[in-house]
This record gives sequence, structure tokens and C-alpha cells, in this order.
Amino acid sequence: MRTVIRMIRRSVSREQGSITLEFSFIFIVFVFLVFLIFEVCRYLYISASVDLTLAEAARITSRTENNADYSALFTRNVKEQSALLSMFIDPRDFTLKITYCSSVSRALTGNCSTGNSSKFPLAVYSASYRYQPLLFAFDSNSSVKQLLTSLNNSLNRRLVYVQEYERGDQ
Repeated sequence: MRTVIRMIRRSVSREQGSITLEFSFIFIVFVFLVFLIFEVCRYLYISASVDLTLAEAARITSRTENNADYSALFTRNVKEQSALLSMFIDPRDFTLKITYCSSVSRALTGNCSTGNSSKFPLAVYSASYRYQPLLFAFDSNSSVKQLLTSLNNSLNRRLVYVQEYERGDQ
């Protein structure tokens, strides 16, 4: 029994440095993967939050009585909705646009007006949010930078709503 213990001690004492090297290599990869998973989860959360913010802001704006400045109201509603999520969403990173259409076919072809909202029952609310990765900011031309370049784009969303008080059938 004692000889077995001595053999184990000898084999362990000869390989002490290799365990340290293996740990250091594995630990670096593990930390990188944890940060990468965090960044992807943050991207998905912000994407869902932007969807919720825009849907609520467009819903509130579309139900506003006529003779209103829908563009200013939509901008204000986006700021109010994103204030709830201010830890993750910066309202200054939004680019908002509203176009007004008289029919669905015009909305599909893009023949819409950006000016006066009067007598246009459909509104297309467009927004883009500039997303920037939080943890991975590399200046060199590395493969990590190329991998995360796709995250450093804008999130684009379009919503079509019926303007409740601009319909002609009332």
C-alpha cells in the first residue's frame, strides 16, 4: 500500500508545472466564453426591449386624437418608454421616422407621405437603434473584432398601425 502511495506522489511531483499551464490556458478561454455569452444575452435583451418600447410608443401614439403632431408625440413616447429601461437603452441612440399611408398597397410599395398626417389612416413607425458592444472593444484587426462586427450595427424595426382618429369611416 505504501509503495502505491509513493508512486502516486512521485508522478504528481514530476508534473506540477503542467497543471499550472493547463489551468492558465483553459481559464483564459473560459473567461472569454463567459464574456461572449454575456454580450450575446445583452444583445438579445436589448433587441427585445427595443421591440417592446417601440410597440408601446406606437400603440399610444396611434390612439391619440386627431390634429396632433404624431412625430413629436411618438418621439416623446419612445423617450418615456425607454426611460424604464435606461440601464440598457439610451434614448439618444434612436433614429425615429413616421410615414403616413392611405392604403395597405401604398404602404407595401413605399408610396407614403412624411408630412401631414391628416386623412391618412395608416402610419408606418420606423426606428433604428444603434447598438454598441459593451465588453469587446478592440482596436486591432483581430478575429474577435471581425466576429463581433455584426453586433455593432443598428437594430431596425418597422411597425404599421391604424391611426384611430384619422380613419374616414367615423
